[in-house]
Amino acid sequence: MFDFGIIFPNLGIEIGYFKPPLSFIMLAAGVFAAIIVMLLSMHKRGIDVNPYLSVIFVTLSFGVLGAKIYYIAFSWENYGDLSSFLTFTDGGYSAVGGIIGGLIGALIVCRIKKLNGYEFLDLAAGPAALGICIARWGDFFSYTNFGRYTDNIFAMRISYTLVKERVTDDIIQSAYDIGIWNFESYDYIQVHPTFLYSSAAALSAFILIMVFYRCKRYNGEVILWFLAAYGLMGTFTFSLRTGVFTGETAVLRVSEYTAAAMFIAAFAIWVVKRVLIAVSTSKTKEEK
Repeated sequence: MFDFGIIFPNLGIEIGYFKPPLSFIMLAAGVFAAIIVMLLSMHKRGIDVNPYLSVIFVTLSFGVLGAKIYYIAFSWENYGDLSSFLTFTDGGYSAVGGIIGGLIGALIVCRIKKLNGYEFLDLAAGPAALGICIARWGDFFSYTNFGRYTDNIFAMRISYTLVKERVTDDIIQSAYDIGIWNFESYDYIQVHPTFLYSSAAALSAFILIMVFYRCKRYNGEVILWFLAAYGLMGTFTFSLRTGVFTGETAVLRVSEYTAAAMFIAAFAIWVVKRVLIAVSTSKTKEEK
């Protein structure tokens, strides 16, 4: 048996074991990259960044709090006391909660500072997608973001010793059925690399948002693109993860439904706004 932590059998890739700090490094790198890209984007568009520095800080703070509160609220059986809200070093974050928290924080502080909150969110959409793209690799290094059994080209095998306290019996049974598991050596489980799907989708969203940003017709449109893209991707990946991890079924199921609602709402609002703009433009041309 190979002494590897992760194997992609259908791609011929074998990877060793990682130390936990790498997951935090990737998260920090994602946040840093998002901030840098946003500041550069604002500078390119001739926007004074100084009034928005506090907005960025509050948005990130609310995002972290939202991610933590959301996860614990729907995984209460894993925590059981309020002290969990004050612990930020034990993992347990939800990207859905982070997005919701960030949106709330940004709109509140923009309202207080009399800034255009929807314009700020448009500017933040692309950088946020890039941040998610990078941060998702932290899940790879911490072995925390994968789905059910698959044998597609991206199928990922993870050493059972790395995840034995977290996965359900169904995942073990699927590994046994395909012959990469036996009850004496505890070899590997084979799963969907949902972190990779999420990262690739976020990278695609980042590129498309940055390319088509100039095509937006009103403040708030670009953030709708981001929410629709994340909602669609999240619905798919959360559905693959549900039932994989012990004690996390509730938070993953709620996140799946929340992501679906996010996609439907954002897409519907975007369509309605575009139709209204088209009708208004048509009437203006007729009057002329």
